Amino acid sequence: MKTTFFYAIALLGFWGMSQSANDCSNAIVVCGNSVITSDVSGFGNQELDPALNPCSNPETNSLWLQLNIDQTGLLEFTLTPDDPDILVDYDFLIFGPNYSCGSFDAPIRCSTTNPNQAELDNNLTGLRNGETDQSEGPGPAGNSFVAPLSVTAGETYYLLIDRPEGSGGFSLDWQGSSDFVDPPPILVDEPDPLTVCFADNGLPLDLTANEDQIATDPSVSFSYYESRSNAFDGVRAISDPAAYPVTEPTTIYVKATNGNSCFEILEQRIEIDPPFSADISAAACDANGDGTGDFDLVRIRDQIADGLQNSASYLISLHPTENDADTDQAALTGASYTSVEGAIYGRIASNTDAACFLIITIPLEVLPPPPPLPAGLVQCDLDLTDSADGLASFNLEQLLADRDRNAFQYTFYESEADRTAGSGPVSLENYTNSVPFDQTLFYKIEGGNCERLGEVALQVVTTVVETSPGSPLNACGEIIEDGLPVATFDLDAFTSTNYPDADTAIYASLEDASLERNVLAGTLTSESTTLFVRIEEANQCRRVEELELIVHPLPEVQLEETYTVCSENPNLNITAPADFDTYTWSKLEQDAETEIATTVDVTLLEPGNYRLVVGKVFGSDGTICENSFDFSVIPVAPPEIANINITGTASETTLEILVSGEGEYEYALDDGEYSDGNRFMNLPAGSVTVRVRDKNGCGEVAETISILGVPEFFTPNGDAVNDFWQIIGADPASSTTATISIYDRYGKFIGQIDPFGPGWDGSYNNEPLPESDYWYRINISGQREMKGHFTLKR
Repeated sequence: MKTTFFYAIALLGFWGMSQSANDCSNAIVVCGNSVITSDVSGFGNQELDPALNPCSNPETNSLWLQLNIDQTGLLEFTLTPDDPDILVDYDFLIFGPNYSCGSFDAPIRCSTTNPNQAELDNNLTGLRNGETDQSEGPGPAGNSFVAPLSVTAGETYYLLIDRPEGSGGFSLDWQGSSDFVDPPPILVDEPDPLTVCFADNGLPLDLTANEDQIATDPSVSFSYYESRSNAFDGVRAISDPAAYPVTEPTTIYVKATNGNSCFEILEQRIEIDPPFSADISAAACDANGDGTGDFDLVRIRDQIADGLQNSASYLISLHPTENDADTDQAALTGASYTSVEGAIYGRIASNTDAACFLIITIPLEVLPPPPPLPAGLVQCDLDLTDSADGLASFNLEQLLADRDRNAFQYTFYESEADRTAGSGPVSLENYTNSVPFDQTLFYKIEGGNCERLGEVALQVVTTVVETSPGSPLNACGEIIEDGLPVATFDLDAFTSTNYPDADTAIYASLEDASLERNVLAGTLTSESTTLFVRIEEANQCRRVEELELIVHPLPEVQLEETYTVCSENPNLNITAPADFDTYTWSKLEQDAETEIATTVDVTLLEPGNYRLVVGKVFGSDGTICENSFDFSVIPVAPPEIANINITGTASETTLEILVSGEGEYEYALDDGEYSDGNRFMNLPAGSVTVRVRDKNGCGEVAETISILGVPEFFTPNGDAVNDFWQIIGADPASSTTATISIYDRYGKFIGQIDPFGPGWDGSYNNEPLPESDYWYRINISGQREMKGHFTLKR
């Protein structure tokens, strides 16, 4: 025996069904080849007796099955959970034979092993040949399989399947040599559909009409359900299957049950005849202008047939009125139907039931034919190699201006024969006439079930490109680094000024002007170049003129960014370069700009920020290109000597003059010549006058100082030669003052001498000091401190 039993737990949704928990008393009978499709969750009554149950587990999510043995042999099965996760745990218990649901005897086989706790490599369970134990579990005990059962025909067993852990359904694969009682004999797997005429939609239907197709055995009983799960559970059966109201196509489930409680569930399909919902409409062209069109009835019939699932099962006819369609009279049998705008009516009737038919309305729309194209197109011969050969490039798209390109298709041919054959259509955007000067093209317009044929005459006019009266167009360029200057031109203003009553368009090349493509309009930013103006009349080319765009460079002026003036006399004269046509000098004050002169030169009377705008005039239209330059005038105060640094003594003295102020200065000593250097070296001891003056005449300053020298020895022996030691160069008329202190070699203070007196005579407290080296310290006002030593010789 090998029969597969399928079962799915609730929430998994096996085939979308659900099984309520049952008890032993209403166990589901397993039939020979029965496929049970159901879900379950929860349990009914707790029917297990813990004292008699060697596997000890209570019911959690349970299903009771009744096994009626029809053939003696071994009963084996394998239960496989749908989810292989080891945490999904299924248990089972078998009671019998001839078990009474109310006695709660101990099970003869049971397995409540937990596959995860038992560390198994799968979560299968069941009865398996080769196993010797009759029960195992709970928890980690066992391997989930126990010994098979030896069963005898006529016996009844009850199988309880429970899922204490996890979720998901399972499948039962029956093995062994035993077998169950057979299900009822079924003649067909799927009975014929029950058809409801569209006209009878909503009326009762006899669901029992196909019972003879399903089974003829009088022991078989039938019941009807709206869902498979209800049929499986035997709940909520249709109360009056002989009068079931139908409003839409659906499926009913028929349960056929025999005397041993085995059953089969079949699907009974209910259909609405004819099932038609497509929207059909028709359009035809008013080719003659009489308000009528020829409608294609063959196409309408095909559209209706396409909307039916099985068009061969229906009769389709078309009628001029709804009454004719309802009474099946005056059918339109031809291939076409000439009519004004309105409607015709389709009749869809069943082949098997003449009383079952559907009438649909088919709107008829009469479309106006596409308007004709202009009679001709004139083109200027702009061929650069030969503008008199009568050959030119045409842009036939110009004939289609303001046409709905989505509604119609436009095709041009060189001959009527080509148009008839539909061969050799010419290019719309770039067609060169094959017949010089005058040629006729033949066109076809198609769309919306409409067609129009016509001709268009092409004419080529020999054209000499002349200069536009408004040329050249001058503009001032923008300064661009490493490139040619560009300017912005207002093309719309140019055409409105120079061609106020003409139909014009501007192009960048003769080819574009010929084909009327890439029109330039509005503002154009460009270098100097040549454009072409196409002048038309009634969409026909009359002439083409050149327009020269000239970009003039902006004038450039070079002035000093900063000028200085004396604060005591701030007048400044500036002369600009003389090669410009206009000059405007202005003073800048916050947000205001005040014009002060329009000449090449200017006299500025006060410091501040200024601007010079220079301009050059170009072309006959007097275009002025201007550029500006900003500069500053800074006041300079007379110089002031901030400090005079003196380093060294006597002939090694260096003098550095430091000045405060923002001017440009030059320097001199005594009556010497002025120079840019402010350092003077190798100066002798004595009084010197330092002079500083501003180069721009903004003042002069002088200061007299002393440069000191120090003798290396003296001889106080009374011979009137070097009898005193004194510094050289001290001058009471200078601004330099000094304090001189003398010390012996041990640092003992000897005394202090006046730089303007006779000096030191070599004594201390009127007593002569011995011959030796003595030290001095000279503090010079405004300079550094000088230290050193000298020798007293006797």
